[in-house]
Amino acid sequence: MATPFKTFKLPDLARLDLELFQAILAQADLGHVPAASEMIRAVSEKSSGTDGPAFFSINVREHLSLCLAASIWARAWSTLDKGTLHVHAWIDNSSSVSRANKLAASNVYAQELNRHLALAQAVNRLYVTAGHMAGVRNEMADCGSRSLAEPFKSRHSVHVQADVRRFQDAALATSTHERYNAAWEQWRTWREHRRQSPWLSKEEREQTDELVQYVLHLRDGGNSAATFRSKLYGIAWRHQRHGWYTVALAPDHRLVLRGMERDDGATR
Repeated sequence: MATPFKTFKLPDLARLDLELFQAILAQADLGHVPAASEMIRAVSEKSSGTDGPAFFSINVREHLSLCLAASIWARAWSTLDKGTLHVHAWIDNSSSVSRANKLAASNVYAQELNRHLALAQAVNRLYVTAGHMAGVRNEMADCGSRSLAEPFKSRHSVHVQADVRRFQDAALATSTHERYNAAWEQWRTWREHRRQSPWLSKEEREQTDELVQYVLHLRDGGNSAATFRSKLYGIAWRHQRHGWYTVALAPDHRLVLRGMERDDGATR
């Protein structure tokens, strides 16, 4: 390694972040990583004229893991030292190692990835190098290229979902949790009396029809528009949290809800 560049070792706590990052990568669940989604979009647009399966090989996917890491964490790394920081990656794919060190490749996808890698280094004052780690020594192989094989595929799928749900829970205050749980129980009871499942269809119009009926039921019971808006939030959150899909009123009915709130007058 070149001596002018400072080197640091990631702490043990960073291993959990790396495992989650690699598991998300392996499942192509990049919606949880905004910077990754933006980078994938840019690469796809620049390479839209190529044969995807032929060019987007395992070698490119291995290189993608390094480039994504640099793109996502470059700003955080750059604050660790005022000078140029040396980041050294260990990869169990020799093609990716060569592409990272030389910033050169014949593969069109790898070329675009190298452009992003070079830009991240220039903007954030980083010096990124890579070394080859033999597969037999790679303790995290199950988190990377081999994670699509069982039993790791199922294992990581559970881990990613559990972590996402934990973060979703942490996003709500305790008082909000209690209010949403109460709203869900009231909704579930009402649906059971109608012999209907509390879980709504994924079709927006069907969702809206069911939710509007519930809103009218709440209004007949003396609830204000602000109150049943809060209860709708609780229903939507439970669907997002446990059903992994979004529930909401259609735009025209959201306008009706806004009109109800104005009709109720100012809160006293």
